[in-house]
Amino acid sequence: MTLFNDGTGALAWHAQTDAEWVELAPATGICPEGEQARIALTAYALALEAGQEEATATLAINSDGGRVKLPLRLALAAPRLEVDRTFVDLGVSVNRQPVEGSIRVFNRGLGLLRGVVTSDKLWLAVDRASFACEMGHSVELDIHTDMDEFPELFSEDRGVIRIESNGGVLELDTRLQTELVPELAEPEPVIMSTGEDGHPPQGRLVLRNVGMATARVELEPAVPELTVSREQVEVKPGKNVRVTLRWQGILPPLTNETAIQVHSAETTWRVPVHLPSGRP
Repeated sequence: MTLFNDGTGALAWHAQTDAEWVELAPATGICPEGEQARIALTAYALALEAGQEEATATLAINSDGGRVKLPLRLALAAPRLEVDRTFVDLGVSVNRQPVEGSIRVFNRGLGLLRGVVTSDKLWLAVDRASFACEMGHSVELDIHTDMDEFPELFSEDRGVIRIESNGGVLELDTRLQTELVPELAEPEPVIMSTGEDGHPPQGRLVLRNVGMATARVELEPAVPELTVSREQVEVKPGKNVRVTLRWQGILPPLTNETAIQVHSAETTWRVPVHLPSGRP
C-alpha cells in the first residue's frame, strides 16, 4: 500500500496490527512533504491455526496527519473444479470420419486451478494434457477422435475423460456412434463411339462408390433409343461398376448429345451422353 503526504511539513507515521499472520515492512517512517511512502504487506498462511482457511484483522496507521484503519483479510487458495457437462455425446461419425467436440472447465474457487486431462480410450483424445485456469475464469478443452483406433466392428463405443486437479477430480462420460453409408462419386460424361464392324454406338458409364456401404443405383435414359445393359446396379464399397450404354435406332440429326439419369439414395445426376459426330 502507498501513503501520500499531500500536506505541508514532514509526516511521521506508524502502522500496526494485532494479526500474527501479516508482516509490515517498514512499520514506521517519515514521509516528506509532497512525497509518498510504500508499505509491503506479506501474509503467512502457516501462521494460521490448523484447519483455519481464512482470517480477518485490522491495520491501523497513526500519523501526524491523523489515524486511519483498514480491514485485512486472508483466504487460503482453494480452487474448485467444475465443468459445463458430465456427458459428452460426440454424435455420429459417418464413414469413420473424425468427429470433434468440446467441454468447458470452470474455476469456482480461490486461487489458480491446475489440472491434467486423460482418457481411457485410444480413439478419444483431448487437445491438451494439462491446463491452468485463473480464479473466476474458464478454459475450453477440445475433444477429437482418432478413427484409426476406433474398433472396426463397433457401431458405438463409450469412453471416459478424467480431469484431475488441485480443485477436485471429475470424470466425463463420452459416446461416439458410427454409420457406414454409400457415397457415389459423380459419374463422368459418357463418350459413345461406333465400332468398325458397324455395331450400334456404345459407351461405358462408370459408377464409383467411395463410401463404406453398398450403393444401390437406378439408371434412367433420357430417350428410349438409349439403352443400358442393366437398369439397377449395386456398387460395393470402394468398388467400380461399368455399365454398357447402347444407341438403338437412327442417330438424331440436330444434336449429338443426350443424357442418362443416375439415381442413388444420396442424390441424382444428369450425366451427359455424347453420341458419335460426323454424320449427315
